[in-house]
Amino acid sequence: MSITRRDFLQGAAITVAGASLAPELVAADKLLKDKYPPSKTGLRGNHPGSFEVAHQMGWQRQTFPRPSRQTDNTYDLVIVGGGLSGLAAAWYYREQFGESGSILIIDNHDDFGGHAKRNQFEDTQTIGYGGSQSIDSPRGSYSKQALRIIEDLGIKLDVFDTAYHKDWHSSRGLSNALVIEAGDKFENTSVVPDPFNVWGGNPLSGEALHQALAGTELTDDEVKQLDQFLDVIFFNPRPLYDGLGVADTIKRAKKQSFKDYLLSDLKMTPRLAELVSPLPKGLWGMSGDLLSAYDTLTEMADYVPLNLAAEYKSDDEPYIYHFPDGNASIARMMVRRLIPGVAPGDDMLDINTAHFDYNKLDLPSNTTRIRLNSTVTDVRHNNDTVSVCYRQFDKDYRVVGKKVVMACYMHVLPYLCSEMPKEQVNAMAKLEKVPLVVGNVSLKNWQFIQDSGISGGYFPMRDFIETRVDFPVSLGDVKFAQSPTDPVVINFWGVTCPNGPGDDPVAQLIAGKHRIYRKSFGDFEKEMIDQMTLLWGEFGFDPDKHISEITVNRWPHGYAYEHITRFDTGDATHVAARKGWGNLAIANSDSEAKAYVNGAFDAAYRAISELYS
Repeated sequence: MSITRRDFLQGAAITVAGASLAPELVAADKLLKDKYPPSKTGLRGNHPGSFEVAHQMGWQRQTFPRPSRQTDNTYDLVIVGGGLSGLAAAWYYREQFGESGSILIIDNHDDFGGHAKRNQFEDTQTIGYGGSQSIDSPRGSYSKQALRIIEDLGIKLDVFDTAYHKDWHSSRGLSNALVIEAGDKFENTSVVPDPFNVWGGNPLSGEALHQALAGTELTDDEVKQLDQFLDVIFFNPRPLYDGLGVADTIKRAKKQSFKDYLLSDLKMTPRLAELVSPLPKGLWGMSGDLLSAYDTLTEMADYVPLNLAAEYKSDDEPYIYHFPDGNASIARMMVRRLIPGVAPGDDMLDINTAHFDYNKLDLPSNTTRIRLNSTVTDVRHNNDTVSVCYRQFDKDYRVVGKKVVMACYMHVLPYLCSEMPKEQVNAMAKLEKVPLVVGNVSLKNWQFIQDSGISGGYFPMRDFIETRVDFPVSLGDVKFAQSPTDPVVINFWGVTCPNGPGDDPVAQLIAGKHRIYRKSFGDFEKEMIDQMTLLWGEFGFDPDKHISEITVNRWPHGYAYEHITRFDTGDATHVAARKGWGNLAIANSDSEAKAYVNGAFDAAYRAISELYS
């Protein structure tokens, strides 16, 4: 996605001229001297400097000083967390009260947006998304209040019909590959056409499937087993279990793991099941040893086996509502409205080339202020107000909010809020986020991709389970690569939860979280280059020649925990965990058990409604 050099020069330059900060916030001047946050490369997401204080509280049970005096103003609303949920809480407050009240948003990162992260590469003048990916099924699944933000921001969904180049891959003869690697009883590595078509298109069947897998170690019987699976799911949907009606099919499918369904009902060999079982990882962040057959199959296919159709309806919305920097554009458009003057422009076509002046996020003259690099350490009521303490650049501060919205990761709340009832703390313990890593590699050109005919790969045996040329979107002055000599971004989607045993989702999620923390940027970099070499090495890919910059967005606390039908019934856990008290309410997608933009928006709307009903 090319941007003019003028735009990037403007985006990269941060000046210190303008209104001065309040004396007690002089430490924030460090932010103004740093590189423009979206253009920082290397290890991002939960980057160094954003999590250490929280880990000291959660892992070492350390406490931090509570300043005896109030170091800043009293705000009408303080919001802890500057992700989509926190920004939406400010939006709904402004919608109700206009500019009459003051808002302070506090976030521990050096950029706003939370998982809606923008990765900007100056050398190649390209951008990509670093977390929250797309607006998923907005017409069919968004509540009225969630859709209202989209509409009020001026996001016109019909624009994506032409902005998204639906035939970009096919018109260039590009398709996805399946990488079967040595290990788990495979002796050799094979790169073959992807029979699942994990990014859309038609899965393979019959003779086409046999031809695609002819060069692998899979036996004829295993190819037939795979053909049967694809036929049941995609081509000739039929009951999952012979002789069972709808109710009994659903009951059994919700209790049986997807992997067990493959092994027991479809009689797959263990090594074939190891290739198929990770398919839901890209969506759920967990493999088929944990997820039920019901969860997996109702989300995987355009059609569902016949006896599940009574409960599942496809929304038939295309997955095309994607800005060049993912949902970072939504966060940026919200901030641009909440803080006038922070960036030029006013519509969805100019947002990706708009330079944000980070100097203006936290000016005393703002009615809405965003304070970055600040980790909240203590939140408690003081009569009719709420005291909020935070640490910024090794100094402790205290502000006061008449009302407070906690729009941060649910698991940190017990360490911040000593007033929280024990039963609520217990309910929060299960809401373990799904760890994930989003990597972006900026390429100077992609001629080797064109020569290979491979635009990406499905790697069922890797943490980076999917890699591909980024979403082909042209919007406003941002133009997606057309010629192989143009720069392009390769996106990696990584899920670190280990496979099996499939009886404890929280244990797997915790293991995946620690697995991320143990890896350095160099570890991730090596993995990405290894996978690119497997796909394109024989077609001329040379890391030193082709790679310009790399960004790794590490999210140990990634997707919100969603209910898994094998282990969860109803919605009691997250509903019990999100109860506010006094002048404090809880938002974030965790509180909705929904890892999507509309989950964040709905949580914010509920929190503001609780405080001001």
